Amino acid sequence: MQTFRTFDSWASRDLATWKLEWQNYSHPLNDYSFANYMKSKQIIGGEYRRWDNRQNWMPSDVLFESLIRHTEELRLLYKWYRLFETKQDGVIDMIVLQKNTVFNEDAYDFCEEKTIEMVLNAIRFNWEALKLNYLSDNYIINEQI
Repeated sequence: MQTFRTFDSWASRDLATWKLEWQNYSHPLNDYSFANYMKSKQIIGGEYRRWDNRQNWMPSDVLFESLIRHTEELRLLYKWYRLFETKQDGVIDMIVLQKNTVFNEDAYDFCEEKTIEMVLNAIRFNWEALKLNYLSDNYIINEQI
């Protein structure tokens, strides 16, 4: 059984059979969409957050609450409702409307209609953060053994 591969250039490398494959598990469109979503979330309350800010994860219970909230938003969008995040006189609210309902966005200081893409990116942020919390806790424990 051959344990290496050779190329036309006569170069040789060991077989890639047991190596981790990084580039083919994620699609560039998903990553592009997520990067744009994160860029839009970089300024919060008028303040600029560093790119690596999300490496300082929030507590898991906060992430889980956010994940459930965004999952419920996805369910509404999937069932053909429209979601608007609004702000009026400093109060943030979420408005849910049936798909064909007309909505007066001008009545609010801030109004953003949520999309399935936006909500899926929010879900990705939360599950990645939850997973990192879990992995960090377990890898720290395993290193001490």
